[in-house]
Amino acid sequence: MKICLLSARFPPQRCGVGDYTYFLANALARIGHEVDVLTAAGDLDELLYPLPASVRVHRVIANWGTRGLRALIKHIRELSPDTLLIQYTPHSFDRRGITFAVNLLPALLRVSRNTRVVTNFHELYIPFGRSLKHNLGAVWQRSAAVLLSVGSHAITVTTGEWEGLLAGLGIRKHIKMIPVGSNIPQVALSEEERGHLRAEILGDSEGLLVAGFGARHFRDMPAAFSALRQVKKRRLVKFLWIGGGDPDDRHRVKIEQAQRANRLSDIDVEWTGVLPHTRVSSLLLACDLMMLPFMDGVSTRRTSAVTALQHGLPLLTTQGARLEPWFVHGKNVYLTPVGDTRALEEGLLELARTPELRSRLARGASELYDGYFAWDVIARQVVALAGKDTRLVTSV
Repeated sequence: MKICLLSARFPPQRCGVGDYTYFLANALARIGHEVDVLTAAGDLDELLYPLPASVRVHRVIANWGTRGLRALIKHIRELSPDTLLIQYTPHSFDRRGITFAVNLLPALLRVSRNTRVVTNFHELYIPFGRSLKHNLGAVWQRSAAVLLSVGSHAITVTTGEWEGLLAGLGIRKHIKMIPVGSNIPQVALSEEERGHLRAEILGDSEGLLVAGFGARHFRDMPAAFSALRQVKKRRLVKFLWIGGGDPDDRHRVKIEQAQRANRLSDIDVEWTGVLPHTRVSSLLLACDLMMLPFMDGVSTRRTSAVTALQHGLPLLTTQGARLEPWFVHGKNVYLTPVGDTRALEEGLLELARTPELRSRLARGASELYDGYFAWDVIARQVVALAGKDTRLVTSV
């Protein structure tokens, strides 16, 4: 099958959806498909992001607005794919999130050529807020999501929550939930190398090395620091936050205040900043567990959590109002309620003193990743949906 992936961004641009597109393209190529990626103008970096011969990246889109729509359709016609997969989040195509042109694309392609269009919603729309301007944007994004859904042959989402929200907008099509995979390729790390790396970070390879990973916003950092302080009373422990870059000034001040309030020094907490993928993977493999207290709970769209599963790391995380069935407490993750600092403290203490529990969760994490989140598994689900010869349903 000839598949075209449409994404507003692509590596080396820093973007989760761009990373998703890169790894999906590679996985589709591995299972025998011809892949084109249509994305914004810019430079490629095939040293850090190598591509197989059956994946071609076309960095040719200069404008995602209505002025660029004719050129966008022209490029798709020239590529002549069997299936177009749109990777959609409104703020990727317009910094204000006010998209329109890409939302019209499925309906226009329906008229101009016989290409099956599948839209993958990574995000839908912003919630309503206090200002009129914000609420107008929220209404527009809901309308744009409906327009895109109506024109598409098939719809996928990256978390089960989006299914219900699209249904709430009146979408009556079947919606397939396909999760995201990890954007960190796993490296090989011998036990000797792991021991040296742990000693370098901890000063004592027998201490407990707790990982955090990715962005720091929407994480309950005060609760994480409080849990770390409880463990520190009993044994050597270090919190290593890998990647994520620098938070904004307002958020950084709050993090620093919470760290000081829990009497944690720079020896107890280390922030690595952005690192090459190989270094990130090595550090993850050196850690004993990962702690990710999401403010809204763990879900299938949290690539930081998925990366913990991929690396066989016991994952201490939070359960929100909606929990997808694949995350099972005590089997493949350790769950605590969102906002419950005491429960997070008790969870980290239990994991710290119970290596048998960490081993069980590590095995469960690897099994969950291999069966559900591995890129080849995701690619096969995408192909099964992309290859269906179903009639376009336009009712909402």
